Amino acid sequence: MIEAIKRIRPAGERLSAFQMIWHTALLLALGVALGLLAKFLDELPSNELPFLLERLDLANFLSGFSFWVLLSVIISVYSRSPLRAGINAFCFLTGMLVGYYTYTAFISGFFPRSYIMIWVIMTLFSPLLAAVCWLAKGPGVLSMVITSGILMVFFLMAFAVGFLYFDIFSMLDVLMWLICIAVLYQSPKQIVICIGASSAAAVLISVLRPYLPF
Repeated sequence: MIEAIKRIRPAGERLSAFQMIWHTALLLALGVALGLLAKFLDELPSNELPFLLERLDLANFLSGFSFWVLLSVIISVYSRSPLRAGINAFCFLTGMLVGYYTYTAFISGFFPRSYIMIWVIMTLFSPLLAAVCWLAKGPGVLSMVITSGILMVFFLMAFAVGFLYFDIFSMLDVLMWLICIAVLYQSPKQIVICIGASSAAAVLISVLRPYLPF
């Protein structure tokens, strides 16, 4: 298995134990800080925000998925190995959950169990998903397939598509899609193929979704 992964994408230079602990601790702290910030903005009346932030609806945006998924993808693909990608993404999302829901429980005074379970499940699966995302920066066909899958997810979070309509959920979600394209870019040919394949797959899924049994 290790040799197969190395053929897809070789691991980077090994860090010292101190560097690994330090990097992961920073990501954990970043997750806590961003989680606290997201909940603080969510609680703040929109008319108290600067005009630009109010227009962007930043509080609702940070309560969604695309920002957090993008940061997790960035953390994953720039980690030194799939194992490090899994550890780093898991610690970052755990920190976000701790910050967001500590603020929710102790300052806002309520605890939405059903909503937090969605994030808990995502966080528990994040090590596996992060390891797969790490492979997206490899040179082969499998890496292009993974890149296309990641871009498809961001397309679905940014655009609403049907037989006779096309709409944008949020310009910030579109920005996350564009940033993800930039992060996963390796060559003009690679990124054009991946954008085309991911967009086609996303449109097909959107059109067929009402007819699917799940």
